[in-house]
Amino acid sequence: MKRPTNKEKIAKYESLFHSINNAATACRDDLISKYVKQIDHWSYSHRMGNGMLSESKQNKLIAEAFYKLGEE
Repeated sequence: MKRPTNKEKIAKYESLFHSINNAATACRDDLISKYVKQIDHWSYSHRMGNGMLSESKQNKLIAEAFYKLGEE
């Protein structure tokens, strides 16, 4: 899985922020919770393995978590 470009990152983050806003406006706590869990998983993917994973494996985990951000 390829690493996202900065342009892709910005587009993904903006889309996620809009999705969170739409969920909040619609009082969809279930979606807000889902998005926060996705963000948590993305954050954790940077620390998985406590430095024991290869850079390639670490980057794969990060990219997988990144591309799942904002999925309903």
